[in-house]
Amino acid sequence: MSVIQSQEFVEIDPLNTVPTYGFSKGFPIIQFEISSQNKFLVGSSIRVNADVSIKATPSGGTATQLVNNGRTGTGNSGAGRPIFNASFNNRVAAASVIHQITISNQEQKTLETIRNYPMFLAGTLPTTHSAPDFDCGLSQQSGNSSRALTGACGMNETTSVSIPLRCGLFNGNDMIPLSVNGTRGISIQLELAPDANAIGSVAGAVVPRSAGAVSYELSNVTLSYTLLVPNGEVQAQMGTPSSGSMSYNGVNHIYSVMNSSDQVISLNLGSQKVLSVHSTVLPTTHINNSQVDSLKTDYLRNKSTAASTDYDEKVDIQEVSFSRGGMNFPLEQPIIERNITTSVRPQTEILSNFINSIKSFKNMTASMCSLNTNFNLNTHRGRALDRDITRNKNSLPDQDAPVYGFGVKCGELDVGVDYSRQAYGLRIKSGLNGISPNSVFTYVLSQNTLNYSPNGVVIVN
Repeated sequence: MSVIQSQEFVEIDPLNTVPTYGFSKGFPIIQFEISSQNKFLVGSSIRVNADVSIKATPSGGTATQLVNNGRTGTGNSGAGRPIFNASFNNRVAAASVIHQITISNQEQKTLETIRNYPMFLAGTLPTTHSAPDFDCGLSQQSGNSSRALTGACGMNETTSVSIPLRCGLFNGNDMIPLSVNGTRGISIQLELAPDANAIGSVAGAVVPRSAGAVSYELSNVTLSYTLLVPNGEVQAQMGTPSSGSMSYNGVNHIYSVMNSSDQVISLNLGSQKVLSVHSTVLPTTHINNSQVDSLKTDYLRNKSTAASTDYDEKVDIQEVSFSRGGMNFPLEQPIIERNITTSVRPQTEILSNFINSIKSFKNMTASMCSLNTNFNLNTHRGRALDRDITRNKNSLPDQDAPVYGFGVKCGELDVGVDYSRQAYGLRIKSGLNGISPNSVFTYVLSQNTLNYSPNGVVIVN
């Protein structure tokens, strides 16, 4: 007899229902609750559905209207709306509005919390998805695109999106028990991002971002998901309190800053089963700055003077090493890079370990990480060379927007490494000049255990 008898497709409203959500609207929190029941939740099916719009008020004006993005001075939305050129990061898209995800059960036991969620997606999505994935698949979910201007033009009108929640609990488990012998229900709280961090200037536009206020709005917000209904015997077992456990993955975020040419970032991960760690970097003054893209995954950068706001110099990396308790681990030797200022070639060992920390390198089938995106080396071959090898002559090369970071997979057998008593260390020797602080966003993937009994639920990290 089959354990699963049927499926239920469910859509629920937020607990705190209002007409419009938004950071500047005074409603920056959205809460959902899935009740405890003798059924299984399909984690990968969870979607946040909404109508998303970006509104702009030009400098000196009073009228707030939909933003108008475009390459030229007329934009892409017809007459009557001045060009503005402000939008979400094209790779993160509408998910840029979710700053933090907190998942707990109905007993208020926190299962997982991901802070700076958009930056987590900025590193993981382009590492595991190609340009066609962005333009043909992800675009149907969150409005993602492989090129900034394409994504920006797509936000010139109110757009309906269905955003997956890509967290460890939901991505790693397709049969989450919601009963007393499981999570005992699930509560999801979404904290929305500040407007200036979610919305930035549009790369590739001839006309720069206009002065004035810009904000986003969410309306008609719901949560949809799939439930698996087991047979009567299994439902009876799920409804009878007993003792047991379930394992699930969780993602944690740690923020730090680096500013010296030889710096060690030491972090207390506080987990007994760490699977991988990866970090992306961003100039510190670009955080919560609507005049730039606050979700870039760029290289380390210098600014020419302490008073300058422009990080206009790419920093060369000489050496990268990872450690546990002061000893090199899991790589026994540091990654040593030769000076690539003149050769302009990929830092292959750094990049391969970064990719491997997000998805097993040997299983990689698609990525936005390429010579075009990371080094602006055009692989397009036109008729002039009569060598249409890599692309159709009418197509565009990938946009010059790096997919870069530092990362390491802690155990090849996916059993996890104990960092509860020993610190994780990332040492980077580089050309940082000491007056150019770069923020480091570190994400830790670890395995957690949920122990349940008639007395309640206990989470072990």
